Amino acid sequence: MAVGKRSSERALQKVLGQGANVNEANPLEVHDPKVGSLISYEGVTTADGAGDGSSLIDNVLTTRPDYNGNLVIITSGAYAGQGRDINGATTGGTVTPASAFGGQILSGTSFVILALRFTSASIATGPYTYTDAGGEQDVYEDTATTRRKVSLCVSNRNMTQAGTFRIYRQVDGANYDLWIEQGVTVGAGAERAWDKEWTTSLAWKITYEENVDEGADRGIPYEVVTQVKE
Repeated sequence: MAVGKRSSERALQKVLGQGANVNEANPLEVHDPKVGSLISYEGVTTADGAGDGSSLIDNVLTTRPDYNGNLVIITSGAYAGQGRDINGATTGGTVTPASAFGGQILSGTSFVILALRFTSASIATGPYTYTDAGGEQDVYEDTATTRRKVSLCVSNRNMTQAGTFRIYRQVDGANYDLWIEQGVTVGAGAERAWDKEWTTSLAWKITYEENVDEGADRGIPYEVVTQVKE
């Protein structure tokens, strides 16, 4: 039994521990094939990057596709584990992170580039001042034409009279057409907030119009979260 046990230990050492006991200096490495499929490139820097951590250099990248927009992760050295979105072409041999690493990435540092892309969201918030002039007034307008996901939340909580929110879109690229409208009331227990979510590549705007004269300026709180889609 004792001999069999030692034999098993030696076999496992060869498979899992590179011929030695698994310990801190010789860790067990487990490679998940699903994780491996996300790796676009594994490299080692060939020169020191910028002193402020705003670049890493690997001349081999000049022979590879452009990884702009992918995710780079440092896997050795003082900043191992730090990951950044790539912000710029990599075909010149330089990786420019969207924000600097913790410090200079020295020559001989290993890193991986993953086939992952993350898009940040922009947030616009109100209130918009609905003036006493009344009538239909633009609360918020987005004139971008990139494909994006829009999440909108708006409220008439400061109003004393009922009114209507309307969303318009520029289907023809020049003129606004009414897409949807929502009446809101001010009675006890009334649902005063309204939200909508959609994906579009069109310019759009949201307006508000009072049903009865408010008699004063009123603030309309809103939040618009926009995330560009690939």
